[in-house]
Amino acid sequence: PVSPWGLVDFEQRVFAHPTSRPIVVHCSAGVGRTGTFIALRNVLSEAEQTGHVDFFKTVAKLRQDRILMIQTM
Repeated sequence: PVSPWGLVDFEQRVFAHPTSRPIVVHCSAGVGRTGTFIALRNVLSEAEQTGHVDFFKTVAKLRQDRILMIQTM
């Protein structure tokens, strides 16, 4: 997207219609774009629930499950 808001808009569209099935997210390597989208979802959810966001903690947690998740910050 040209701006970060394009990604936020995409995330909101994906989750606008809740489903009981899991959503699979995967790019070519499964770490860059995939990690960015998953981190965005986690950060937005955390902000809604707590009013606080710890982006570095979010990335560290993602990297516990998938090494190199989100390649640069």
